[in-house]
Amino acid sequence: MGPGEDIYKFASTFLYDDGKGFDFNKVIPVPKGPTDTCEICYGWRKKYWATGCNVSELNITSIDPLEFTFETAWSFPKPVLEKLAELYPELGFYCACYEEAGNFAGKGFFNPIFEDPAFEYCDATDEIYEHVFGEPPETYDEDDEDD
Repeated sequence: MGPGEDIYKFASTFLYDDGKGFDFNKVIPVPKGPTDTCEICYGWRKKYWATGCNVSELNITSIDPLEFTFETAWSFPKPVLEKLAELYPELGFYCACYEEAGNFAGKGFFNPIFEDPAFEYCDATDEIYEHVFGEPPETYDEDDEDD
């Protein structure tokens, strides 16, 4: 299976029908049964997805290499992306993340190809913010705080 076929399979398997997100539950499924209450489910997602919420606002920005942006709450879902990399070993995909308050950021490839850098956490810079959000971060003048 080539990268184009892997991308098609990824999209048809994990994307929501509306194309606005992909479903972590299809990558690492939440168990059914007594753990299916909201509170227990949230704790399970935090433990196995590293975030309490699923994806929203998916935007595929490049096909070769596969690059996409999405929003989720609180933390980067690294276990989900690692599982995707495991499921699609021939598919290299770039990921950049930036927590809106600047508490963490990361960038790099899952399944790096040739000399591509592997994903790792890094300093939360304005450059990564702009890459993730499509615009530079707002800057505030200290004088504005007095208003």
